[in-house]
Amino acid sequence: MNTLKRRDEDEDKNLFFLDRNGKRQDKGLHDEMLDTHPGPHQDSIDGARKLGLTDKEIKLLYGVESDVKDYNPNHGPDGRFTSGSGGGATSAPERGSGSGGGDDDRPVYSKNRGTTPTSVERIGNELLDKHVELLSGTDNIKPFLKALSKAGVTAQRFMQHMLAGFRTDGKPNFSVFNFGDRSSQSISEMTAQLLTPRGKDLAYMDREIDLAHKRANHALLEFADKQQGKGVAANLMAEQVGLYKKLGLKSIEANANIDVGGYAWAKYGYLPDSRGEWTYMQWNLRERIEDLPRSVGAEARETLEKIVNNPDPRSLWAVADHANGKDLLLESTWSGRLDLTDNATMRRFNAYVRKKRRQA
Repeated sequence: MNTLKRRDEDEDKNLFFLDRNGKRQDKGLHDEMLDTHPGPHQDSIDGARKLGLTDKEIKLLYGVESDVKDYNPNHGPDGRFTSGSGGGATSAPERGSGSGGGDDDRPVYSKNRGTTPTSVERIGNELLDKHVELLSGTDNIKPFLKALSKAGVTAQRFMQHMLAGFRTDGKPNFSVFNFGDRSSQSISEMTAQLLTPRGKDLAYMDREIDLAHKRANHALLEFADKQQGKGVAANLMAEQVGLYKKLGLKSIEANANIDVGGYAWAKYGYLPDSRGEWTYMQWNLRERIEDLPRSVGAEARETLEKIVNNPDPRSLWAVADHANGKDLLLESTWSGRLDLTDNATMRRFNAYVRKKRRQA
C-alpha cells in the first residue's frame, strides 16, 4: 500500500494491566481504556470487582483455555493478549463497562474517554500487515483509517472490538467498496470465521461499516452446530457497539431471517426499520397468533392481538417479552434497525446483554 509508510518495529507503547488493587501499571495507558472491562485473560480479580463485575461474572471470565495456536496476533501461547512483538499483556475487551447509574443505564460496551493520537499511517500498516487480509479497496481505505485515528482507536483495539477476544481461522478478510464518486463514500466489510478456545468452528461473522451514512450492517452471524446460546453474540454485540459509538455511528441494520434472529434482535432492542415493515410484521404476527397451539389460552391470545394491533413499532418489544413471544418470533423474517442514539433502545440493549452473559 504505497500511500502508507511502514510502521516502526518498536514495541507498542500502549500496553497496560491492572494490578491486584485495580491500579494502572503502565504510563502509556490509553485514556479511552479506563472504562473497559477486563477480559477473560486478565489477572486482576480485584480490578474486575472495582469495575462493577459480579462474582458470577468474574467466575465466567477466568479459566479460559488457549491451547490452540490458530491465528490471532494479539494472543500469546498462554492465552493473554500481547503486542504481537512480544510485549506485555493487555486486556481483551470481551466485556464492556460503564460508570454510575443503575444496571439498566450502565453501558455494557467500552466507553471512550478522550482519544489517543495515532497516525493514519501506523494504523494502516499495523492493520494490513498484522491483522487482516485486504481483499479489495487499497485506494479507498484511507477515510476508514482516518476515522479510526480520529477516534483514537489503534489497529489492535479495532480488532479486539470486532472479535471480542475470539480466535479466528486465518486472518479476517477486509474489503472496501465504493458506492459513490468519492472514496469517502465507501463501505468497509470484515468477515471472519470465529473459533472456540480449542480451535473448533464457532461462528461465521460478516460486518459492514458505512461511515458516510453513520451506520453498520450486521449482515450475518451464523453459528456452528451446538455453539449457539453461549453468550457469544452478546459479547460480540457489546464490543462492536462500543466501537461504533467511538466512530460516531448512529445505527445498526440487520435482516432477521435465520433461526432465532427474528426473536433475538427484538430482545436486543432492534425495531422494524420503517412503518411499512411494522405493518407487514403486524399482518404476519396475526397469522402466527392464530397458529399458536391450543394450550395457549384465549386471554393470552387476546393480549397478544392487542399488542400487535398497536401502530407503534415499539410494540414489537412487548411481543418479544410476552410468555409466548418467542414462539411468535422464531424464524420470522423482518428488516430491523438498532438506534444507538435512543436512550430507551440502549437501556434495553444493555439489560439484555447482561442477562445473556449471566446465563452463559
